[in-house]
Amino acid sequence: MCKEAYSYVEVPEDTEVGTLVKKIECDRQYKDSTGLNYAIQSGNTHGKFWVNSTNDVGFVYVFQSISYESRTDQFHVSFV
Repeated sequence: MCKEAYSYVEVPEDTEVGTLVKKIECDRQYKDSTGLNYAIQSGNTHGKFWVNSTNDVGFVYVFQSISYESRTDQFHVSFV
């Protein structure tokens, strides 16, 4: 499994939509014949984050505004 997918990133409430919050590059050993693709596996139930996979690199962006006043728990996002 790719270790970078398990790192912690704190995203401030005032982060603008479209902001890159995490770049994930896994070792080539995880690449199969179709290349490396990244997706949010869980924890994104409110659609706050979006992943774009380009050239075997995953880029995680803020997709919707984040309000910690309306949500008291943390956002836990895992990747595959």
